[in-house]
Amino acid sequence: MNRFVFAFMLVLTLPLVASARHPSSRRHSPKIRRVKHSVLFLNEHNTLQVESYINFENNNGVVTASYPSLLLRYGILNRLELRLAFDLATIKDFNLHSTRTGFTPLQPGFKVRFNEPRKFLPAFGFTGSVIIPMAASPVMKQTYFAPSLIFSAEQDITKELSFEYTAGMQWDADNFQRIYTGSVNFEYDMAAHSTFYGDFYLFKPEKDAIDLRADVGFNQTITSNLQFDISLGSGLTTTTPEFFLSAGLQFSVAGHKTKTTVPSLHNTAPVTKPKPNF
Repeated sequence: MNRFVFAFMLVLTLPLVASARHPSSRRHSPKIRRVKHSVLFLNEHNTLQVESYINFENNNGVVTASYPSLLLRYGILNRLELRLAFDLATIKDFNLHSTRTGFTPLQPGFKVRFNEPRKFLPAFGFTGSVIIPMAASPVMKQTYFAPSLIFSAEQDITKELSFEYTAGMQWDADNFQRIYTGSVNFEYDMAAHSTFYGDFYLFKPEKDAIDLRADVGFNQTITSNLQFDISLGSGLTTTTPEFFLSAGLQFSVAGHKTKTTVPSLHNTAPVTKPKPNF
C-alpha cells in the first residue's frame, strides 16, 4: 500500500501532460491516449498503472493545456481493470478574452478484454466510462452525466506490426448530444523497446460537422514498469484543432503478489508472478 501512495504522490509532481478540453459552451474533445497494445494489454490483478501526461492544443483561437492529465488503472482480474481519469487544465479563449483553470470532471470507468488473439482472430475489448459533471472545479462543471461506450479489436499482423480498430458512442456532457466515434491505429516495433505509431480519429456529432484528426508518435520502454510516450497531431477538418501535442509517462506498481504452489515429486516451491510489462 505504501508503494501505491508513493506512486500517486510522485505522479502529481511530474512535469509531463495530456488531452485537452474545449470551453463548457463547446463539445469536449475526447481523450486521445496511446498505450502500446491497448486491447491486448491489461493490468495484472492487484497492479496499479498511472499515466501522467501534459497536453497542449490550439483550436481556432482556444488554447488548452493540461498539466497533468491523469489516468489511473487498477487491475482486479487479468481481463478486467477499473479506471479513473481527471485533468488539471487551463483554457484560454482569445476570441472571448477569457481564461479558466481548474479540475475537469472525474471520469470513472472500466475496461475488459474478451479473448486472446488466435491466428486471424483479433483480440476484442470494451471500454466504458461516464463523466460525472459536478465532480469538478466550479468553472469546469458540466450539466449531464455523459457515458462513453467503445468497442475495440486488435490484430498482430507480424511480430513487429499490429493494427487496432475502435468504434463506439459517447455523449456530450453539456447538451447530451450523441457523438459517434471511430479510430484506426497502427504500431510498428522498430526495436525491442521502441515503437512508432500512427492514429486516425473520427468523431461525428448528431448535429455538428464531422471531426477528423490524425497523429503520429513514439514510445520508449525505459524499464519493465516505466514507459515514455510522445505524439504530435493535427485536425483534418475546419472544426478540429490546428495542432495538438502530448507527452507523458506511464508506470505501474505491483501490489502484494499471491504465491501459488507448483507440484513436484519431492517438494513444493512458492512461485511469484512476474512483474507486468508494457
